[in-house]
Amino acid sequence: MYGYASSPIAYRNMVIVPVGGRGKAVMAFDQATGKVAWQKNDYANTYSSPIVITVDGLEQLVLLMDGFVFGVNPLNGDLQWQVPFKADYSIAVATPMWGPDNLLFVSSEYGGGSKMIELRRNGTQTTATELWSSNRLRLHHGNAMRVGGVIYFSSGGKGSQAILSAVDARSGTIHWQERSIEKATFVWADQKLITLDQDGNLMIAHPSPQGFKISAKAPLLTNLSWTPPALVGTRLYIRDRRSLMAVDLS
Repeated sequence: MYGYASSPIAYRNMVIVPVGGRGKAVMAFDQATGKVAWQKNDYANTYSSPIVITVDGLEQLVLLMDGFVFGVNPLNGDLQWQVPFKADYSIAVATPMWGPDNLLFVSSEYGGGSKMIELRRNGTQTTATELWSSNRLRLHHGNAMRVGGVIYFSSGGKGSQAILSAVDARSGTIHWQERSIEKATFVWADQKLITLDQDGNLMIAHPSPQGFKISAKAPLLTNLSWTPPALVGTRLYIRDRRSLMAVDLS
């Protein structure tokens, strides 16, 4: 509906791209020549970008496509596991989030909700177990950030206000929800959650299961800031629909 929005991912000597379609849902291209290295699976595309994770020492490429979140062998595209996950109109935007204790978080608006999936290696195979799901928690776009055992993200935003939410990663319990912060994106650095809301307010925050403590705040942008910030050293890059800005955080 909105065109192609997924990002490619570099892996060894390949560039891997979610494409969508029978027999070529995911395609890998040789970086030097552009030749097809492999093409596999039958899923239709969405807008989410892939990630590479390591499950108990076994590398996998994780993708959220139409109807499923799944993992493939990045060397040849062979399917390792899959879990049903469906958003209306194929609008699943957010990238899956991988945690240090083998927990994979996926979420979308448009009826998709959220799921937490535990992945475990058994030899050369991987088992996927759904720990919890919630239709109340819905990440429209942007990103989620896990700090310790808590996930922070803006829930909602399609026809309603997005609410900054703190959710227990393993149980799905909502610790708190904060309506005063508009739809936001994040970078975690120096034990601080660098937060940019859609109104262009940049915040340095200290989140916890008890609340969201803001230690510094500045209004910097004005025209829908939906892109997650990027941090290089102490320089933070932020943008809205009209402007790009570099901010020195030192």
